[in-house]
Amino acid sequence: MLGGVIYSFARLEPFIKEYTVSMKLIKPNTVVLPLNFSEGEMANNRVDPILHANHYYTLTNGAINLGNYEPFYEYFPLKFKPGLNLPIYLPGMNWNEVLEKHQHILRLCSYVSMVDYLLVWNTPDDPFKTDIDHCYTQVHFNGHMKIYVPNH
Repeated sequence: MLGGVIYSFARLEPFIKEYTVSMKLIKPNTVVLPLNFSEGEMANNRVDPILHANHYYTLTNGAINLGNYEPFYEYFPLKFKPGLNLPIYLPGMNWNEVLEKHQHILRLCSYVSMVDYLLVWNTPDDPFKTDIDHCYTQVHFNGHMKIYVPNH
């Protein structure tokens, strides 16, 4: 077991480092929406290592992470804004399932008034790419990681 963990950390650390190198760009008390389009090497892992890496961006600066599924379920002790039903969450489905199976109902341009940053890992699928190109401006690029802000 220990050998497997050491192997996984050694193999995945470069991805986590690439994802989190831009953390200082996120201003305090803002709202981030992570979009993870993992593919290739990471698709062969049991768990996508980038899936929860977005929490590093909001852990200490008071920012809100809309990719955090916990506040939307009753069994966690903290409920963020009860009654808030963002369209990025569908009942009984996690964020990756929504991205994969229900892209057609998500319109990122409708989020420009409530999202300060998009954290985009890899190349977005359509229709996400169209919405991002039309309604957001890229402010950072590092390998697979891109950060966008809304056009105002």
